[in-house]
Amino acid sequence: MTSDEYRSISAAAKKLLQSNESTHLDFKETVASVSGEDFVAFANTKGGGVLLIGVCEKSGSKPQTKIVGCTYDDKAKLSLLQKANSCRPPVPISIITENLRVRPFLRVLIPESRHKPHCTEKGVYKVRKGARNQALVPEQLLELFLDMQAKVFVERFAEASATLKTSLDEVQTHVHALSGLVFSEITDLADQIERQLSGISAMADQTTDLAADAQADNQTVLDSLQEIDRKFDYVIEGSRHNFMMLDQITEHLNLDSIKRLNDKRSIKIAFRILSTLPNGQNDKDALLKLMKKKNLQMSSVVDSFPDSELTEMYESAKNVDRPR
Repeated sequence: MTSDEYRSISAAAKKLLQSNESTHLDFKETVASVSGEDFVAFANTKGGGVLLIGVCEKSGSKPQTKIVGCTYDDKAKLSLLQKANSCRPPVPISIITENLRVRPFLRVLIPESRHKPHCTEKGVYKVRKGARNQALVPEQLLELFLDMQAKVFVERFAEASATLKTSLDEVQTHVHALSGLVFSEITDLADQIERQLSGISAMADQTTDLAADAQADNQTVLDSLQEIDRKFDYVIEGSRHNFMMLDQITEHLNLDSIKRLNDKRSIKIAFRILSTLPNGQNDKDALLKLMKKKNLQMSSVVDSFPDSELTEMYESAKNVDRPR
């Protein structure tokens, strides 16, 4: 609960005083006349609502209100807070004191809840309908619950997607760094081999020019060739190790699972498209037969899935555009 005070009437309160009771506005003459049902109804309603306590509505064609005033001390505010907290789950509210210098009244803000549906401590579910609180029938209660679950799913999916993107970015950065390291090592080893080959060439020239030292030169060439052989084995072993690391990264990315998800999505889309063609079939087996006939590549994809998964994909595709 938050609380503010205005010595006169705020602009927001003036606008509300010029309005009739509605889905988002209700007038109460006393704090005692406010019930948990009022908090529940506004919290369950899209856009929430406002209670003006200490205000009554006059009858007439145009909006007419009268400020009668109400108690606004800590005891009164605590009473309102207790009623809001008695709801299941508790309803958050903001209490604002208006018109302190003349005839004080309270403006209570009840936002639309992120945790609806709410009910009173006696288990009563309400929603605002026009200027009244209306009981929720089981169908409406189920729809409200499913709507909130869908919103929660979307929020959690967005968070998971952001986390996954960060992880993929980190893997990509690691792969790039690893690739750069591998390339650098191979380049260095290639330079070493090239220098060794240059040395061999020089040694061969010296052998030709210095016939008297042929035995010594031959031994030098043999030693050099053995060194080159050892270094070449080092290059091969290093490359094998780096390719093993790249294979592990590819396995970590789970590309096979991603491919299977794409195959499922392709089959669902094919179900939907083929069922809308002129003289299109709605039977699952007929659609699968037509799918294989039109695309030989799709035939192998379809055969890779068991019949139970194909049935699940068919039902999912069939229900996508079904009206509620």
